Amino acid sequence: KTKTYCWKADFSDMALASFEELYKHMSSAEYSVFRGSTLPNELKILDLSNDYKINNPYQFAECTMSGVTGIKWPANLSGDIEKSLSNTKWPALTRMDTTEVEISCSNLFEKANFSALTDLKIGTIKEQYVFFNCVFSSLENLNMDEANISSQSCFQGANFNKLTHLTFNNKSQNGGYIFYYANFYELTELNIKSDFVPKSTFEHATFEKLLKLDIANKEVMSNAFKSAELPVVNEIVTGETTTLGDNAFTEASLTGLSNASWSGVKSISNAFYSVKVSNDANWDFPDLEIIDNSLAFAKIKTGSIKFSFPKLKKCVPGQYVYNRDGGVFEDSTSITSITFGQEMTEIYGNATFKNLSCTIKFGAPSVVKIDNALDLTTIKNVRFLVPANLLKAYKEADEWSKVKDQIFADNMATDDWTFIYVGNKSDNNIQLLDYLSTASGNLTIPSTIGKLKVVDINPNFLTNKLGVTSISIPTSVTRLDLSMFDGTNISS
Repeated sequence: KTKTYCWKADFSDMALASFEELYKHMSSAEYSVFRGSTLPNELKILDLSNDYKINNPYQFAECTMSGVTGIKWPANLSGDIEKSLSNTKWPALTRMDTTEVEISCSNLFEKANFSALTDLKIGTIKEQYVFFNCVFSSLENLNMDEANISSQSCFQGANFNKLTHLTFNNKSQNGGYIFYYANFYELTELNIKSDFVPKSTFEHATFEKLLKLDIANKEVMSNAFKSAELPVVNEIVTGETTTLGDNAFTEASLTGLSNASWSGVKSISNAFYSVKVSNDANWDFPDLEIIDNSLAFAKIKTGSIKFSFPKLKKCVPGQYVYNRDGGVFEDSTSITSITFGQEMTEIYGNATFKNLSCTIKFGAPSVVKIDNALDLTTIKNVRFLVPANLLKAYKEADEWSKVKDQIFADNMATDDWTFIYVGNKSDNNIQLLDYLSTASGNLTIPSTIGKLKVVDINPNFLTNKLGVTSISIPTSVTRLDLSMFDGTNISS
């Protein structure tokens, strides 16, 4: 009747019949009946439905199941039996099927070590932390075809050392944090079979080798991949009905995703706040129509990235600290260019472009309405490119007139480089301010653009242009500020 009966006992050589007789006398203890013990080598099937019913917490906690090769489940595991198999070691168990049992007790296998388990099939799990911090060093197949996880943190902190493929398929939307802080060391393919990725499913998870992420036509719920480490993902597959919830990829590491087309995504909210991107990344959102109440692309400060929004119509900021509006692109010092297409009509919020140092291009056939979005003290390093036929209208518009010296006509391209310049029409001399390009390697500065002579290069010309490794400067350039090369990768 005591709380701890056979703590750390070694039954490895005990005859199975003798152990079963002993178990019958001890099963009524309050808890920790065999805690830390080594069970008999002759025990092959752990029958939790009959011979070895779990009656109390920690009943087999910290045990070594030295000879167990299978588990026989009852129809339901419930009641006050949490952690009854926690910290256990399973050196002989190669397969586990939980589809025949409804698990309704928390932390059942917390911190268990499944060193030999190669196949795991998941069924109905109604309580949290069932496989919390478990080690699956040999797992090759995690079958979720019948998974109905309606509780949180099922595999939180688990380590998957050999799993190379995972098809996520969960029947319940309520099962959040399923792989929260999990580590996938060899996973190269992740397929989402269910119509949704529940909240925080892969938040803080690490995918060291995952190359492709397919979320086509799925609802990626809030925080689904927040702070996830996805450093080598080089392909994102989205679809017509893909939706990204609040903070879906906030603070995630997508440093291997150089070129991405987020097709099908029509609205977002804070989805990419402080995301980590690669150098010279290009992300296109061909179907995005509204950024509403959002800090969608704010505080992106690693790598360098160009954004394109050909169908975006409206850009509205989100609520930020101290009851003020936060900017959609605020403090994203890694952004080198933003391109808005012909459908853009209005931009709101005084912090929308705060602290950017980039070129923003507008392609709409009329002047885009700006409502309190141009804080002069925070956008002095922003250059606005507008259609040449609208240059005068932009410079004279009420809000735009505040930054008239930062507005330029969208001009011409030389090879695959698009140069932005400012000059004096009276002498046809110009200064290069910036360029828009996905190219890398050698950059050749032209001596003329059209009939205009390039005589000067702005000191910020190479800011965030880390892909350029060498530069050729024509003899027409008569002035050069050597600080232009600070922080670049140029070697010649």
